[in-house]
Amino acid sequence: MAVGFTALLSAGFVFGWQILFSIFPGGAAGLWVIFRFVDSPAIRDERNEVFASEWKSGASFLALLSKQRPQSFLAYYGVAMVFYATMLATEVAVLRGALRFFLSVDEAQLVLLILVVIAVCVSYVYIGGFRGVLVTDYFQLLVIIAFVGSVLPHVLRRDLFASIPPPTVAAIRWTLPSLILLHIGAFCGAFAWTAGNLDQWLRTMGTLRDPTARRTLRFAAIVIYLSTILPVLAGSVAIALGLPRSIGNTASLHLLLALWHSSDATGRFLFVMAIGCAALTTLNTYVMTMQQIYYEFSFYMVAEKPAQYVVEWLLKFRSVRAVVFTVTAGAVAASLLISDSNVYAIGVFASCGYIFFALPVILTIVLPSNERATRSFDTVSLALVLIYFPIILLILRSWIGPISVHLYLLPAAAGIAISVPIIAAMLAPNEEEAS
Repeated sequence: MAVGFTALLSAGFVFGWQILFSIFPGGAAGLWVIFRFVDSPAIRDERNEVFASEWKSGASFLALLSKQRPQSFLAYYGVAMVFYATMLATEVAVLRGALRFFLSVDEAQLVLLILVVIAVCVSYVYIGGFRGVLVTDYFQLLVIIAFVGSVLPHVLRRDLFASIPPPTVAAIRWTLPSLILLHIGAFCGAFAWTAGNLDQWLRTMGTLRDPTARRTLRFAAIVIYLSTILPVLAGSVAIALGLPRSIGNTASLHLLLALWHSSDATGRFLFVMAIGCAALTTLNTYVMTMQQIYYEFSFYMVAEKPAQYVVEWLLKFRSVRAVVFTVTAGAVAASLLISDSNVYAIGVFASCGYIFFALPVILTIVLPSNERATRSFDTVSLALVLIYFPIILLILRSWIGPISVHLYLLPAAAGIAISVPIIAAMLAPNEEEAS
């Protein structure tokens, strides 16, 4: 819902509703890969062991994979923490920009308001834990549903969707190369978000038994991706209604402002409550997930070599909550440095973390490759992808245009970068052929 209020509205305006043609197949492919991953012999056996022994420390697939990999695999946890902290900083920056846009307060009052929101979020996450997050998310979702229910009659009454433009009509002037890269980027982003989303691993397939887990994951995917239709179409309709193309990625704020002015007192109250609940739901998810990731990292960070003792001394601490609190505070401080013009670019870059820290390991298990290539893929591929990514991105930027406008270049570059080691792993000769 937080993405729907902001990024999807702007995406429909800037790129056109054609992105739905790539988002849906990408999400479906990601869901298929998750099920293939779960059905692989190694993961199936590990899950059975977890459920049989009620092993509390192995709820996520990263934890299961850590048992089978060398200590260097822990680098994936580090990359995951960095990108989740970046997503947290981006969410705070988006919230700050939205509040500044709608409220007439000075910067000091705005910062104080943001700190209060963060304090509330961190407090109930730390006091209530995972159960507290689930309970608060439930009530926050009710508020959001009430807001959406109040908006839909307004939309239908004005018949705003009677003038839906062709799918490629958007704020950007398209060329054939940019169109191709748009759909590559949209597909890679949806695929990685579905297949590489640690939240889904930790909260469904990693903790629930079949077939409940599969049914839950399918239902969640269907609801999430169907929910993308309305905001994307709303952003696209704004082009037909004459919203200036020059406003670019800030289109979501202008559309929400129009909704604000057309609402009565009850609608405005629900609007503010929904924005706050959407932000809290997203923030508590990031904070809770970072706690789970760092717990698993610290569980498996047991030094066996001199160099690892140094890493353990620097990065492993007894209090998981204190570490995540420090990371959260750093992310909030960093959010103050994110300008409104760059907030979406940084947010899309952060979401590319799913491609970097999750897909390499998943795909080498579900795709046909030999055991040696799969083992070597863990750390080598991560380093290669992180090296290839900025190089490919700079090439695409010089070819297409600025990244702050052509945001799809980020997931497109990440998808192209990750394909290099994946193809290499699939084509690598097995040990018998080599001998």
